[in-house]
Amino acid sequence: INAEYMGEAFHVFKVFVANPEKAAAIRQILFMNKEKLVAFLQGFQTEREEQGDEQFVEEKKVVIAEILNVQYP
Repeated sequence: INAEYMGEAFHVFKVFVANPEKAAAIRQILFMNKEKLVAFLQGFQTEREEQGDEQFVEEKKVVIAEILNVQYP
């Protein structure tokens, strides 16, 4: 998959994760897949981090923190 598409998919994904009014089904999916999602995101587009894309790094940290804080609905 093209890195540009992956970046766009990340932007869509973070909208679901960052939404404070997440539907119960979204919270459940995030909760049940928490470990896999965090592991994936930690290795996701690391080249952007190496290139110094500070905005991406910060957004990724926020998304990971949100996922780790998701409680079972």
